[in-house]
Amino acid sequence: MPLFIAITLIAGCSTIRTDSGDMTHGSSEIKLTAGDRIKIITRQRERFMLDITGIQPEGLRGESVQWDASGVPGGLEFFVAYRDLALIQVEKPSALKTAGLVASVTVIGAMVAAIAVGPAPVMMAVP
Repeated sequence: MPLFIAITLIAGCSTIRTDSGDMTHGSSEIKLTAGDRIKIITRQRERFMLDITGIQPEGLRGESVQWDASGVPGGLEFFVAYRDLALIQVEKPSALKTAGLVASVTVIGAMVAAIAVGPAPVMMAVP
């Protein structure tokens, strides 16, 4: 059970936001920054996962990340024009969720250690 809780919290360290529709007005409307990891689907139904390396007025530049759904290997440089985007999913780290994870793992670790060590021996004074 503690392992399930830890895995659930690790997955929860990021906030995922999805935007779709008209992406022709640039990154200021979808609030992206270099370093963000995004999953995109183009109007041609191509799928990519990219780590953004640059934001330009016409589109996004990024390095591909291995993602089974896309079939695209990692490490390739891509440029995707805003007008070609049909769907974008942005994953950003969440400081609050990460702090919650650290606190939970600490508590779970303390509980496991207490169970593993067992009760402390009680010594009685002999007269």
